[in-house]
Amino acid sequence: QIAPTAREHLIAQALDDGLIKKEQMQALLKWPQLEDAPKLLLLTDLHAMGGDDAVVDKAIVRDLAKSTDLTVAMFAALLSKNQESIDRTTKYLRRATSTNRDNALLRTTQLIRQYNFKSASPWLVSLLEDGSVALTPNQRYWTLYTLLTVDSVSGLEIWNREVATEPTRIDQVRYLMIVLEAGITPTVEMRERLHIDLSDHLLGNLFMAGLLNGLKEKATEE
Repeated sequence: QIAPTAREHLIAQALDDGLIKKEQMQALLKWPQLEDAPKLLLLTDLHAMGGDDAVVDKAIVRDLAKSTDLTVAMFAALLSKNQESIDRTTKYLRRATSTNRDNALLRTTQLIRQYNFKSASPWLVSLLEDGSVALTPNQRYWTLYTLLTVDSVSGLEIWNREVATEPTRIDQVRYLMIVLEAGITPTVEMRERLHIDLSDHLLGNLFMAGLLNGLKEKATEE
């Protein structure tokens, strides 16, 4: 009986709080009146429960990938792992208005990070490498951040190519922060690549803080 927007937020919050069990998710997915956005959240949570090999309702995923709502369609296409569907939806993303494209990219990358969806790595690389979608500097930053989060190896390869030979102060901050935010321990090579002087009160301290945190996490794991 509540409004669609409120229903979406309610389901999202319930999933975050662990209040909806697997059987309840499956029952909600069968409800004809359920909108695409909360339906996608339920499917993604079900998928996450079983890892990358989880069996999800392929018919529902296929329908969601055709949704007119790009914020739903793009992640649903990635969830389907169907390359034809991914390519088709990416083409729609490229042709979308700047506002719709920005919203879809923001939501898609957020879900990829939230669910640690490693299978999206090739798609993220393609966005950054082949120019299939014209990314703004801000969109490019969050796409690279997402890639670093789910696939640090591929992400760092692109990170290395993106950093200018003589990075500006802004570049130094941005490219160091993106690594730290992705939970990657900075290395001496990164420091040299960014031309960071350890005596620099801002960058030197940020680098050392990231290094020490990484060493503490490693010691805890061992």
